[in-house]
Amino acid sequence: MAVTLTCGNLGVDVLPERGLDLAAAWFEGNRLSWESPIGHVPWQGDFARSFGGGLVVTCGLRNAGAASEGQPLHGWYSSLAARDVEIREEGATGRVVDAEVPGATLTLRREITVRPGAIEIADRVRNEGKHPEPAPILYHVNLLWDTVDVDSGEVVPRDDDARAGDWRTLGPPGPERVYEHLGATRAVVEHDGTRVTVRSDLPRLWQWIHPDYGVLGIEPANCSVLGRAHDRAEGRLPVLAAGEERSSRLELSVESA
Repeated sequence: MAVTLTCGNLGVDVLPERGLDLAAAWFEGNRLSWESPIGHVPWQGDFARSFGGGLVVTCGLRNAGAASEGQPLHGWYSSLAARDVEIREEGATGRVVDAEVPGATLTLRREITVRPGAIEIADRVRNEGKHPEPAPILYHVNLLWDTVDVDSGEVVPRDDDARAGDWRTLGPPGPERVYEHLGATRAVVEHDGTRVTVRSDLPRLWQWIHPDYGVLGIEPANCSVLGRAHDRAEGRLPVLAAGEERSSRLELSVESA
């Protein structure tokens, strides 16, 4: 069951059963988040059948992007319920445990804060196991949109479908399009008089467009969307040593356009 956090004219539903991900969000009575046609259903066995949209869907903690090395599309995170959840005024905390086999456990501790004009997620991922573990993470931010601006130095299409379109526009109905924005520090999305600015301290930024659904995904990440085997081959796979901890932050600033 969703928990609602509000601060003034900004509010968001939080899903403890889905790792404290963020579902519907609104500002001054207008919805910000894109919602999947299937809605926020319980986990259905895989990511595609269980993707309810919402403001933030976390991908990881062992794989993000394409299924790879025995790990499913976008990993298992969204199937995991948060533990030790505490709800306070304008915030929530909890932890998510991704245990693969005995001795191979990743734990994420999450703090969500809703303050005037912003929603923040602060995560700490720790390798509680005895061996190094791949630990990619991607924040799948799903927005309604009219315009988008990203301060990237270069935009790299993922494939021919992306090369056939324009990252600035929705385009005609058709397949999804994915782009990487190199050197980007923020993305600014406007819809119906509301402006959302997405910032993160993660080193990579991806953009997802699905013309059939009218959705824009802004995806800060520490990895590619091509799966961990691809990242391993490139020498860019994020790995945590035994006992090592890594932090990441996501900030969504909201204001009238």
